[in-house]
Amino acid sequence: MRATHKQLISKLPNVLCIHLKRFIWVDHLVKMKDFVSFAPLITIGREWLASNMDSKCKQYRLFSVVEHVGEFAHRGHYVCYAMDSNDEWKKFDDMKVASRELETVLDET
Repeated sequence: MRATHKQLISKLPNVLCIHLKRFIWVDHLVKMKDFVSFAPLITIGREWLASNMDSKCKQYRLFSVVEHVGEFAHRGHYVCYAMDSNDEWKKFDDMKVASRELETVLDET
């Protein structure tokens, strides 16, 4: 028998935080290395919304990304890319802050 489970969103937040599971257990902890692409504008389509929601899709603007840098799940380093109040992207890496273009953020993470 094959079964599926689907969860629908019954209320959308003002700020949406999405966490992607990037580590799996296969006899030991392994980092998934597949590239995940995302757009600067994220649309939550009607197919993800519960029937009690209005029929409009909701859009969210990307303003921050956290990335695990490193080959292995048990060690590595986290960096953050975030948009500042002037809509300019920055890379935060411990004490280092550097400007980044949006295209670089989408390609690097």
